[in-house]
Amino acid sequence: MKPNMAKINIYNINKSSDRSKKPYRLKWSIDNRHKSRNFATLGEASKFKRKLEQALEDGYNFDPNSGLPELWVAQLRGFADVAREYTSSKWHEWAGNTRFHFCDSNAVVVYELIRPKFKSTYERNEVLKVIREHILNQIDVPISEREAEIKEFVLNNTYRLKEITPEIVTKTIHALGIKMNGKPASKDYLRKRKQTLGAVLDFAYRHRYINDNPYKRVKIKPQASITPIDPYRAMSPDKCRDICQALRNLSELEKGHHKMVADVLEFLWLAGLRPSEAVALQKKHIKLFRDGRTSYIKVEQASVTLTKKFTEDQSSGELKGLKAREQNSFRTVPILDELLPTVQRVIEGKKLEDFLFTSPKDPENPARTRLIYDYFVKATGGHHSPYDMRHTNASILIAAGLSVVEVANRLGNSIEVCQKVYLHLFNKAEEINLSRENEYLARESSSFSKSFRPYVLGA
Repeated sequence: MKPNMAKINIYNINKSSDRSKKPYRLKWSIDNRHKSRNFATLGEASKFKRKLEQALEDGYNFDPNSGLPELWVAQLRGFADVAREYTSSKWHEWAGNTRFHFCDSNAVVVYELIRPKFKSTYERNEVLKVIREHILNQIDVPISEREAEIKEFVLNNTYRLKEITPEIVTKTIHALGIKMNGKPASKDYLRKRKQTLGAVLDFAYRHRYINDNPYKRVKIKPQASITPIDPYRAMSPDKCRDICQALRNLSELEKGHHKMVADVLEFLWLAGLRPSEAVALQKKHIKLFRDGRTSYIKVEQASVTLTKKFTEDQSSGELKGLKAREQNSFRTVPILDELLPTVQRVIEGKKLEDFLFTSPKDPENPARTRLIYDYFVKATGGHHSPYDMRHTNASILIAAGLSVVEVANRLGNSIEVCQKVYLHLFNKAEEINLSRENEYLARESSSFSKSFRPYVLGA
């Protein structure tokens, strides 16, 4: 802790009959700037004086404006203000997608930490929008008079740091797990909201705004961040073929977008790509060989859709590296025979830097994943998601006898994630093709028989 550079004097407590309600006054000075506070009882005045003396003895710097130790001033800051400072400190490190998701999750946290008696002042959705776009968001966007009024209201009425106790943290976490309709929020949403709450309080603790982190004192039931899929979510290959064909048969009024989406979906179920990875493919990522070598896809990026208000250049899309992978990492995915005709067709006539699947409104940029989802719902009625096609690919790999390491490498998952997500599929041993293992054992057994020499004890 930095030594206190200001000259601080704390004087004796005086009593005056002129101050009937609060007769006891404590005076102190900071570099000859005099401060005072009145108290109703001598005990209150003495307690405050001891706290000032202890802060001085501990070496705390004093704020010349308020006359209080800087730590005390920091503890008077509202949670919304500290959340804004934390977001600012991370803003330029975060990709646009991360910015949006943090602001979206933390907006709910800030709302739940508005003092209960003030929560009903404005509509919840209106307050959440202001928190997300005008308090946490670090990009200057136009703000109306009413939004400015709500912004000021939130900054003034969230709990002060010194008021946030483990009990308040516990109540807040409980509230974060319930949606407006009274139903439980998804585990993923709750996990993200809890993480943002913990991150802001940890930031306050590390910057000495609080002496103790109340979040660390709350016993939080750990949640599994990885959920095994229902084995029935993985559709059969025939079902995937039917969906792609149904899209290709849609009315021509759709201007051909449905055919492009059908091609994208084939990359999902035959190559195991994520939707964001498929739409980010460029011709340079396709490696075709005609000399017997295996053709493959080099997967090294993903395309995500953004909210323009959270990007520096007001763009609505962003290319980023692979999920949970180091920068410039990539994986290779062999092109199956069934996928090859589609690959050859979509790269025909394209330059190396051209995207295979482009936005209908902007042919220079990749298609949005939202377009893929919308067309998929048209073809399936909403009973599945495009990700279920990726699960289909995993089931094909597992049924073909690939190890968990091979499956993880193909899908771009860690081995741990792959084991947990596809646990049920790996456990269905009766569906696994054991031919490779049996062939290996038979070959080794034959070789062993030819070279076998009996070992005689004592020879």
